[in-house]
Amino acid sequence: MKLYCGIMMSGIILSSILAKGAVIDDFERDDPGITSSATLTASIVERDDKGRALSIAWPFPHPRWVECVYKQLRIVDGAGPDARIAIRMEALLPETPGISSVSIRLLDSRNEVFQWTVNVSAPAAAGWRTLVIPIDPEKPNAHWSGDNDGRITYPLKLLGYSVLFSSEKTAAGRVLIDQVQSIPMPSVTLETNRFPFLVNTTGDSKCDLLVSNPEDKAIDLTVKGTLADFYGTTTAFSGKATIPAKGQGRIPVDLGDRKPGFRNLNAVLSFSGSDISYKATFVIADPVERSGGPGNFLFGICSHPLRGPADEQKLHFEAAAAAGATVMRLDMAWSTVEPQPGKWTWEKFDNLVSLAAANGIELETLLGVCPRHAAKPEYGAAFDEALKNAKNKNDPAVWGMLMGAAPKDESWINFVSTVVQHYKGRIRLYEIWNEPDLGFWRGTTDEYIHVLRLAYAEIHKADPNALVLSGGFATVLDHPGRAKNPNLQERVLAEASDSFDIHAMHQHEPFDEFQKAVDGELMRIRKGMKNPRPLYFNETALTSVHWGERTQALTLVKKITYVMSLGAIGHTWYDLRNDGDDPMNAEHGYGLLTSSFRPKPAYAAYIEVVRRLNGMHQIGNLDLGPDRHAHVFGGPKGRVVVWWNESRESAEMPVLLRVGNGSSRMSDIMGVSTELPQVDGIVMAQPRLEPQYLELPAGDAMPEFAGALLSLSGTNETSGGKPLNLDVELKNPLSRNIDVKLTWKDLAGTDKSESVPVAANSTAKFQIVSQAPSEKALEHKLEIRFNALNTPWKGVFRKVIPVAKVLGISPADGRDPDWTLEKSADVINFCQTDPSLAAFNWKGPDDLSTRIWAWRQDGALRLRIDVRDDIHVQKDKAQDSWKGDGIQLALQVPGMKDYWEIGAAMDNDGNILKAAWITPPGIKGAEDFFTVSCSPIKGGLRYDLALQQDKFGLTDKAMEQGFKFNLIVNDNDGTLREGFVRIASGIGEIKDPRMFPTVRFSRSNATQLK
Repeated sequence: MKLYCGIMMSGIILSSILAKGAVIDDFERDDPGITSSATLTASIVERDDKGRALSIAWPFPHPRWVECVYKQLRIVDGAGPDARIAIRMEALLPETPGISSVSIRLLDSRNEVFQWTVNVSAPAAAGWRTLVIPIDPEKPNAHWSGDNDGRITYPLKLLGYSVLFSSEKTAAGRVLIDQVQSIPMPSVTLETNRFPFLVNTTGDSKCDLLVSNPEDKAIDLTVKGTLADFYGTTTAFSGKATIPAKGQGRIPVDLGDRKPGFRNLNAVLSFSGSDISYKATFVIADPVERSGGPGNFLFGICSHPLRGPADEQKLHFEAAAAAGATVMRLDMAWSTVEPQPGKWTWEKFDNLVSLAAANGIELETLLGVCPRHAAKPEYGAAFDEALKNAKNKNDPAVWGMLMGAAPKDESWINFVSTVVQHYKGRIRLYEIWNEPDLGFWRGTTDEYIHVLRLAYAEIHKADPNALVLSGGFATVLDHPGRAKNPNLQERVLAEASDSFDIHAMHQHEPFDEFQKAVDGELMRIRKGMKNPRPLYFNETALTSVHWGERTQALTLVKKITYVMSLGAIGHTWYDLRNDGDDPMNAEHGYGLLTSSFRPKPAYAAYIEVVRRLNGMHQIGNLDLGPDRHAHVFGGPKGRVVVWWNESRESAEMPVLLRVGNGSSRMSDIMGVSTELPQVDGIVMAQPRLEPQYLELPAGDAMPEFAGALLSLSGTNETSGGKPLNLDVELKNPLSRNIDVKLTWKDLAGTDKSESVPVAANSTAKFQIVSQAPSEKALEHKLEIRFNALNTPWKGVFRKVIPVAKVLGISPADGRDPDWTLEKSADVINFCQTDPSLAAFNWKGPDDLSTRIWAWRQDGALRLRIDVRDDIHVQKDKAQDSWKGDGIQLALQVPGMKDYWEIGAAMDNDGNILKAAWITPPGIKGAEDFFTVSCSPIKGGLRYDLALQQDKFGLTDKAMEQGFKFNLIVNDNDGTLREGFVRIASGIGEIKDPRMFPTVRFSRSNATQLK
């Protein structure tokens, strides 16, 4: 007879769960398939008349616990992101006390071990008992190994078992285990109005937790949970339901005021003494209107529906359409439609074309990816030889040789003409190869131009209404993939602008780097086109890996707005959904949706930017000062200003705009809006770091910038301990006098208020002395509250003021570093936008990080740089040492013309390398102005540098008042320069000393160490 006993798990008694399960192991064999050890013996034993069981026996003495592992892991069926299971097993435990718990260990697809535990006590009577261990992915008892991030990736495999003793004095004994099964637990899914997990803002809303009960009896279920919005504000909800046996039940989620935007749901469902954790995301948003086709801005999304099962492909188009996209960029791999010469297989791509049409989406189709039968002989032979010699026949580097091969003319012409004829009238946009400036194209620049010319002629011959895009060029910045054809894009624009209709460009970067690249090098090379062509950013984005989902959403709005303001004809975000779930793989973070089609904040942001800008045209840009964006668009829906501060140091300036009569509103990127009251046709609003939509009355006229209600001068930088003397200017654009009440922190840190009269149509100046920043602060957050009395204009003026970093309290030994660079925000990685270079993505602090100390002693600026780097490679000469592992540092002294940039490295033979790349005019032999030594440390290398103060113009006065300083550490693991960590921008990605932070040394340090 089998006896079921109550089981303690995390202090909760679990009731019987006896649903039919899937057998994981029944032990009906001779060999246990489990490794024994000195502290554990695994064997198969007879179990009376009920077959066999696993025996886990331990000797005495023994450690606190014993564990065993399968030689060949066993698949655990039924578990998945939306499918909960428990592990049920029959167990015979010793009758004497001593066993504290039994644990099950599962291994996920990334080799991370997860453990769930059931607490046990001595049985009241001899016999077998049934143990049930719920596998709650949110609450494992422990996890380790693999990527060790605590996030389960499916499928799961049974790794083994462990037994924990109450003490090391527990006698020798054994546990018998039989009939290990996975059994379904009540499962939870989220049901909403529309796919993918969209809830209406207005009208009927549907947001229910749908619970499925696999048991043979009804369960009473309660739920407690929270909803967090994009800004982290949380609200609680709860509910109850009785779920019928083998049936389903719903628990509505209380949405409160139903403000639009992203929501993160976190709930615990309790039933029969056990809990289920459930997490989900959804977006509150009404359907968005779309306007596709010629003449409209192209809101695009890249996707890869052919990578998934056929029944999932329609979800790509439904999700893109629901976001407001009018274009989907798809790659038509040549071998998909012509696997053999002259043999055409249209079914797969025909299905995608039909799905696109059904969802109102236009396809932008990528032609390329050379098959073996079409490759030029020399490329085909090189591939064959590489494949023959490859240990791994699936090596992406080897297959990249074929996919990027230059095709034979006759094969290419036939492929292009046949495809365009087949899809005439159904596909309008054709792109010629993906990122030909990188490794996706292995031919020469001349060969690419030739291929482009052939395609242009054939496409227009087959379909005069079709448009040809140049290959979507990856970047104008330094990139290891550009080594073969470094000027390919520039030559294509200069020599072949008559062979494409649209210039396609990518440029994945954070927005500030994107803007610099576009405004600088991209615009320079575009001037070389003899036949000007419109610009289409048809693949540009930012991964949420390392950068975070919040930054990704903000970047999306900035990029779409900015390229629209430049007159580009479209923007395509890469990607619709994450390619996977690896939290360290940048390619697994580009999606607007997770790999399981759950929305990320960027999806909500995409919906809202389409809602605001669809059908709009650019009117102009407002000049609000440096590092401030204000782009004005107009259309049938009215006018909208999309604005933000690009720099944290840009004040939240109260901007006054003459907008004319009519309603004005301010909305955030999620769509939450507030009314902006007018005074004589003027509104006041404050741009912030996050983009906002300023909705204005209809018209085509530019709103007039009437000034800033409050502005400051002379506050770009300060020093710790020094009071802030602030020159305030107040602006009154009205035809009547006003008084502006100001409140700030005085020297003692207490509030001080003053009302300042400002005459009609004039300005007034006022000086305040504010609280001094801390000596140790790196920045000072200034706040001045303002209230223009008898108007609705009031708020808080906020400005981040950099504080010069005080250095050199003492030498490095025994104190904390002045800088620690180990976060993703400190890293610039050149490879994360190139899937073929995914192996070189930054993987965390052990891959590359640094700690930096600085002090002055004996007439020298001294630096200690401890670099953690898993692989040290430096095979270049001193002048090219920046290509390998090494240091680049820069400094600029006040009043100096130009600046210094020097470098230090240790080559593979242990020799010290020194370089001086940039010096003030007339300086020679600067490599002799500093010394370098290197020594190994755990996990990396230590650099000790001493810069002679007098040689670098670092007088005591300059060092105490402050000078500009910056440093980067380059990383090369043997194949290419992967990137670097940096104190700040201004060296590696762009040369600009204005971006360097200011540092200074305390006078006390000078006295102490001279």
